[in-house]
Amino acid sequence: MPGTVWLLGRPIIEHLAVAQVLARMKVVSSVAVATTFRILVTADRLESGESSRDARAARRTHVNINKYWKSMGGKIWCPVFSPAALKRFSGG
Repeated sequence: MPGTVWLLGRPIIEHLAVAQVLARMKVVSSVAVATTFRILVTADRLESGESSRDARAARRTHVNINKYWKSMGGKIWCPVFSPAALKRFSGG
């Protein structure tokens, strides 16, 4: 296949470790999107006056946690599969 990265005689996606990393990336990305929408719902409720003062404090905490998770995304997934490592082991 054109554009396919090969490792040890087969496409890299067929290796279990790579598949596991990609699965983890999908889960972490999905959680990040879901928490972002949850924060937006909380913000909407706060602006409409439907939430308490505690909800405002919780929203601020959730925003900071969400920022942290998004900034750490690449490090959480798997630092081993860097572009340089993939290039080296794929013969590219």
